[in-house]
Amino acid sequence: MVLALRRPARRLVLAIVVGMFLAACSGSPTPGSEDDFKNKLDALPVPSSMSGLEDRYSTDCEVTCPMLVRWYDIAGPVETARSTMLAELEAAGMSPQPNGLEPDVITMKSDEYFYFIAFGKKLRGSDSVIPDHVDADIAVTLLPQT
Repeated sequence: MVLALRRPARRLVLAIVVGMFLAACSGSPTPGSEDDFKNKLDALPVPSSMSGLEDRYSTDCEVTCPMLVRWYDIAGPVETARSTMLAELEAAGMSPQPNGLEPDVITMKSDEYFYFIAFGKKLRGSDSVIPDHVDADIAVTLLPQT
């Protein structure tokens, strides 16, 4: 069929086929890649009072790897941001689990991902790599495959 078309029409058909092939190949990022984790954090309902400061992707960890951590600044009370985020996560159909011992720590599983959300500064040790101006951080990693 393509051979029966005139040269400009053949080029158009060929361009459409190549475009469809490239679109099919581009797909989603590889699970556990930096882009994959950034997409997951970008999709979380974060209160407007929280501004992302910096992302840190790591494949060389002592505990869980790979992992992406995003640091946040909070305009206003940390407790308000925490409460708002809990409500927004629940409204989005997610199941955040506040820690019974430390309410400023929230964990959450979603599909094959695990989220660790920490508000405030009181849990940081003196050797923490997190700068003082960071009010919250959210980490995402893959759940272990069983």
